[in-house]
Amino acid sequence: SAHKCLALLTALCSAAADCLCICVGLPCLAQRFELQVQPGDIVVTGSDGLWDNIFAEEAATIASKCRDKGETATTAAQVLC
Repeated sequence: SAHKCLALLTALCSAAADCLCICVGLPCLAQRFELQVQPGDIVVTGSDGLWDNIFAEEAATIASKCRDKGETATTAAQVLC
């Protein structure tokens, strides 16, 4: 649960000299979203490795252009990365 994870994070931060190193790789701290999608919708998911380097609007533009050109999702992912 999120409560257990936050307790773990607190314990780790208390024991660690550098708290930043432990804030990586804790799945219970991940964001979760539920969306209603329809045929033709585009959903772009990514980690901070993507979102730290590109704005959501730019990702949406790239994905839309790839779709409009008939390119595959794999091609769109390669262009985004």
